[in-house]
Amino acid sequence: MITLLLFLLIGYDIYGRHFTPPIVRWKAGSMETVYGHTYRNETVDIDGKNFDHCKFDNVTLRYHGAAPMKFASSDFTGKLFLVTDNDAAAAYAQLTETFRRSGVTFGSPSTMDSNGNITPIFPANQSAP
Repeated sequence: MITLLLFLLIGYDIYGRHFTPPIVRWKAGSMETVYGHTYRNETVDIDGKNFDHCKFDNVTLRYHGAAPMKFASSDFTGKLFLVTDNDAAAAYAQLTETFRRSGVTFGSPSTMDSNGNITPIFPANQSAP
């Protein structure tokens, strides 16, 4: 009995050390386009939206991490806050800010596919919004 218990505990330990949680990928789909809207002194949910030619003045952008978002030809004035309730998004933001503050030369944010190929989020001919 003790041998069986020991065998199970060792197996669980080995499994736990080598298990990587699955990567969550967004389902392909169309984003809602918001065109020419002005947001002022409010909180805006940004998941799944393409903001095209919008104006943002003293806003809080709330990102749940449930879908991609895009800002095309949009203007930002006043104070801007970005908030999230998504632990992964918050951890990524913390990581990038830590490296920026440390003075490390920090490359462009990138994505990695299941084959390990790295692609910049903003290609060389496109700047961040």
